[in-house]
Amino acid sequence: VGSPGLNTELTITEISYSPIDGSLSVSWNSNPGNNYALDFSFDLLTWLELNDEIVSDGESTSYQEQLLEALPENKRSVFFRVREVE
Repeated sequence: VGSPGLNTELTITEISYSPIDGSLSVSWNSNPGNNYALDFSFDLLTWLELNDEIVSDGESTSYQEQLLEALPENKRSVFFRVREVE
């Protein structure tokens, strides 16, 4: 049972990546004060954690990362998921 006005289903709303400077931004709907983790995968089977200490301060949360290395050439797609953590 959710509280009125709170987002109940996590949905990624925007992903942007610049291959020029390696900047990545992922945004999703959220609940103020909740903690979230952001994971990525190349095959939807094996997931790697980018960060598991993202604290929301509003109804939308964004995570920015400066990727120091480019994606491997043999990986044409990358998938993201967000999850709520305690």
